[in-house]
Amino acid sequence: MRKMMKTGMVFFMAMMVLMTQPVTADAKAKVLNKKMTIDLNKDSAGIRFAPTKLKNYSKVKVRVKNKKVLKAKAKGRKYIYLKGKAGGRTTVTIRLYKGHKKVRVYRYSIKVIGKGQDGYKAQAKETFVIQNKYRAEKGVKALTWSDKLYRFALYR
Repeated sequence: MRKMMKTGMVFFMAMMVLMTQPVTADAKAKVLNKKMTIDLNKDSAGIRFAPTKLKNYSKVKVRVKNKKVLKAKAKGRKYIYLKGKAGGRTTVTIRLYKGHKKVRVYRYSIKVIGKGQDGYKAQAKETFVIQNKYRAEKGVKALTWSDKLYRFALYR
């Protein structure tokens, strides 16, 4: 009986010591979701971009969900190169590491407008005409269409 009590006390003490030790849990990497549009009619050469200062991270990994639509590659820790292949939609995931720990994840939902496809331009011009009609009713002069601004608006 005494031996059993001693064993029980030792076991109880060991459990108490283990339960009082701090438990460390790794936090999940922060995921940032963004959208992007690539127009192959204008951007056929490819796009270089960096979602953040990539030099601050030890490793950069890039993954494309639909490889028939887009090609993506991390060029060292300088920038990420995107090149559209065909029209469609895909998701690009960029994982940033410090040491062996995943620190940040960027997830881009990308729409690629293929060569010869109009994209949103027809709808945008239609909306532009309606806006100018409204401005004319109010006595304000009409705006002029700009392809440069239209292209800039696609990259949001």
